[in-house]
Amino acid sequence: MAAMNLERLFPLLALGLLAAGTVWLERTSRIADIKPETVVRHDPDLMVQSFTLFRYDAAGAEEYRLTGKELKHYPDDDTSHILTPRLVFAGQGRPVTLTSAEALVFQQGDRVELQGEVEAVRVADAQHAAMGFRSPTLTVWPNEERAATNTPLVMTQGETIIRARSMEAQNLLGELKLGGGVTGHLPRGKPQAGQ
Repeated sequence: MAAMNLERLFPLLALGLLAAGTVWLERTSRIADIKPETVVRHDPDLMVQSFTLFRYDAAGAEEYRLTGKELKHYPDDDTSHILTPRLVFAGQGRPVTLTSAEALVFQQGDRVELQGEVEAVRVADAQHAAMGFRSPTLTVWPNEERAATNTPLVMTQGETIIRARSMEAQNLLGELKLGGGVTGHLPRGKPQAGQ
């Protein structure tokens, strides 16, 4: 009688083993399909030594020029790192030159973050003295001729010296908005052109 009960249970045991084997096989194959996450590396895909890049307007006139000692482009975030960049804007007769220790270029040149000993110089003309400023950082939007910084800066024009904690510039130093504890030294009298 016990053998007869065993014969009746045999199909159920076989079905149970088959179900367990199917579950095990499914889990084993799922684990094998899981691929390890790819590690995104920040390695350059392009390196250039001593370069000059130009941008021209629709009429063929130079709008600005970017030079540097070294450029490395990184494909993972589409940025370029530049050593000793020099960005020169034509500026309708009064060129503006920006220099720094390094720069990070984003979005195919739409935004440039200058870092380390940033200096800007706008040359003098018959009506205006030369103008310049120094700051640890400066963000520039070259296509918009706009710049801004949230780090302390010192601006000079002739004998005038102005200090501020932030700055926004439109038309690249044509229209300025200074902020955060602005102080200045303004000499008496009108400064002579070329000072």
